[in-house]
Amino acid sequence: MMLRTPPQRKRRAESVAGDESPVSDRRLVPYGGGGAAVPIASAEPSDPMVCTYHCRQMVKSEFMVAFNTLERQVGDYQARLETLHEQLCRSGMLNVNNCKVIFATTDDERKKCQDHLTFLEQELAATKGREHALQERLLKEVTDSHERHRAQLKRISELEVELNRESDSRKTAELSAASAKETIKDLEGKLQRLTESSEREKNMLKKELSFSQDSLNLSASKLAANLERMRLRAENSEKEAELLKQELKGLREQLNECLHQKSEVEHKLSRFSASSNQNTPTEDQKLVKLLQEEIRNYESEVREARRLRSSHVNNELLKEKLLEEKGRRERAEMELSKLMEFQERAQKLELELLSWKSLLREIPDVSCYDDIPKKFAALQKEVIENMIKVGEISASLKELEVKLEDASLSRQHAENESALAKEKAESAALGPRGLN
Repeated sequence: MMLRTPPQRKRRAESVAGDESPVSDRRLVPYGGGGAAVPIASAEPSDPMVCTYHCRQMVKSEFMVAFNTLERQVGDYQARLETLHEQLCRSGMLNVNNCKVIFATTDDERKKCQDHLTFLEQELAATKGREHALQERLLKEVTDSHERHRAQLKRISELEVELNRESDSRKTAELSAASAKETIKDLEGKLQRLTESSEREKNMLKKELSFSQDSLNLSASKLAANLERMRLRAENSEKEAELLKQELKGLREQLNECLHQKSEVEHKLSRFSASSNQNTPTEDQKLVKLLQEEIRNYESEVREARRLRSSHVNNELLKEKLLEEKGRRERAEMELSKLMEFQERAQKLELELLSWKSLLREIPDVSCYDDIPKKFAALQKEVIENMIKVGEISASLKELEVKLEDASLSRQHAENESALAKEKAESAALGPRGLN
């Protein structure tokens, strides 16, 4: 702590050396800190030993108090000197030696006062120099703080621009990711509908295949039954043909016998024709008539047998043709039903093909069915990349927000420092005015 009254000095050199030490060589100490002296040359704002504004004000007030006390002491000394002169002039009783001693003491006191006054003037000049240096340092600090403040403002504006750009890119990435998700959902829905339709078509085709197999089995069984029936009919017809052959053979034999009998009868008639001129033709004529009638009956029977044989053959042929026509009709009906089924299936397949083609036209960069899984894989990859980009952008946005918060805090700190520096500059400017 600074001494308010300097110690008494006996000699001038000692007085000058002793009086300069407590004031001119006095070091500024931080308020509330230790007793170590802080050099004035350390003007960096980050030095922890630099005194604060209150410390400077306290030092300044102590210096002014000491200066005022010294002025009062000088006034007291001058008043005492004047009183001594008056006493000497009034008394006139002192001898020359006493006057010399008194004048010597007064001269010494005057010299001390003059030395003290010069010391105070030097101290005041040093204080003004220190105040000027302090003011320059404060101005430098103010300019540095302004420069830092401008740099922080520039950095904040750059960070805000970058933040806006990152937010715009994030919005665009989110929009692209949302659109990609929507397209993926639409494609998944279409693919699901197509798979469902293909599954339904597959099940329908399976059912139709099983139905066609059943119908084929049924038709095969029907054909087998028809073949068996036709085989039985063929066997029966063969048997009937054998019987008819036998009957025909018997009829031929009967016909031959009838012809033979006819020839015999004709021979008899020719033989008896000669004797008919002489005999009465009653009995012979009757016999001839009977034989002729019998021949006619045989001929009619032969014709009837031939007609029956031809009709039987025609009936068999007609039956066979009828069966063949029925089989052809059944086969034609089956083929027609199959043709209608195939036409319906072809129409369904054409509709499905049209739906696939329309879907392929709606999907970009897809020309065939095999390109759809590749397109899905590419879209999934694009979505993953967009999600990664969104994560990176969100992380960079968080970093930018942290940087912006740090910049705002540093800006506030710089504003506080600039305000404090302004206050210091104003107080430093007001200090020399008060000293003057």
